[in-house]
Amino acid sequence: MNTRPIRLVVAALVVFAASCSRGDAGTEDAALVSAARAVAQDFAKALLAELTTALQEKGPLGAVDVCREHAPGIARTAGTQAFTVRRIGTRVRNRSTNLPTDAERAILDRFGSIPADVRQKEFVPVRDDGHFAVYVPITIGAPLCLTCHGPVESIAPELRAHFAERYPEDDTVGYALSDLRGAIVVERVR
Repeated sequence: MNTRPIRLVVAALVVFAASCSRGDAGTEDAALVSAARAVAQDFAKALLAELTTALQEKGPLGAVDVCREHAPGIARTAGTQAFTVRRIGTRVRNRSTNLPTDAERAILDRFGSIPADVRQKEFVPVRDDGHFAVYVPITIGAPLCLTCHGPVESIAPELRAHFAERYPEDDTVGYALSDLRGAIVVERVR
């Protein structure tokens, strides 16, 4: 009896079943990426709204307090039961919370190699041993950002003194418009 046709059919079914299961995982990943990007967008909008209000009402020193004291709470609020939110920086002001890992540094390097006008549409999903995260770039997108992150000589002396007091290792100045500032990291809760 020639079993070759049967083996071909079985092999075809195995390949078909494998491609179907990959398709399901792809669909699940697409849904996770979409949800995570929405969470990142909600966080960015809420943080920008608080920064704008603080700048208008209290000036740059008020904005610094938003980043230091309010951003973690905004991240918790933007997060969901399914996701947590945090920020990482290409250079950091707060080394205890925003310092990227080596793997995250590689993602930031990738973002940094992309032209700014294209970068804002980019994201990097990462799935590793049950861990799922989406990285969304943060760009110096408006001249207002340079108030706290621009060239040292352009930052008001009282603001520089404030940074020196609160963040003695501050490394988040010297950026220009359109520079990559960091990333919003949205991770699935395990």
